[in-house]
This record gives sequence, C-alpha cells and structure tokens, in this order.
Amino acid sequence: MGNAEQNSECQELQLWNNGKQCEEVLAAFNIDIAFITVNALSYEHGLTDFRVHEVGVIKTILSRTKYKVVVADSSKFETSSYINICSLKDIDLIVTDNSIPSHIAEKYNNHNIRVLFQSEGTR
Repeated sequence: MGNAEQNSECQELQLWNNGKQCEEVLAAFNIDIAFITVNALSYEHGLTDFRVHEVGVIKTILSRTKYKVVVADSSKFETSSYINICSLKDIDLIVTDNSIPSHIAEKYNNHNIRVLFQSEGTR
C-alpha cells in the first residue's frame, strides 16, 4: 500500500473516531432547537448525505432535539446521496432560498412539510 493511501485511510479512521466521540458527548445533551445542513433532501428519501463520519453525529443531534430545522439551498432539493439520515416528516422546518421550483414547493406543502423561503415567509 502506498504512503498516500495509508495517510488517507488514517485520516478517515480519525474522522470516524472523532465522529463517534462527538456522538457520545451529544447523546447527553437536551437540545431545544438545532439547525443542520445536509448534502441532499428529497420527498422520497428524506435527508441524505455522503459524509460517513458526520451522519451519526447528525442523527444523534436530531434524536436529542425538540425542534429540528434544516437549512439548505434550492440545489439540494429532490436530490439524494448515499446514506439515509431521516424522513422529512421528522423535520419541523426547512429554510431555503427563493429558487426552488413552485411544483416542488407545492408538493412539500401538500404533504405538510413546512418550508420557509428567504425573506418571504412560509409558502
């Protein structure tokens, strides 16, 4: 195995261990509100991400939080990544910019998924 590969694997292992330690610490918290970001979100798959070392941290935060807010720009909507985090039904509010197509906003609204648009209020 090359030196660059070994360094990469060591960095991934360190990130994984740091994520696990973070999960353990966060599991003791009672969180009133959390603002989180993810790589992708869709009605079909919910919140998804590709960052293996961060998914557990996000799940732990969500499990300990009363009011869950996702902040995502419109390019994240109706896309999916590799790892499932949770359903959109588990999220209280999504905050985004004004560039989301109206048919997507309507779809979310019809399924009681609250979306707040930048400087506009809830659509």
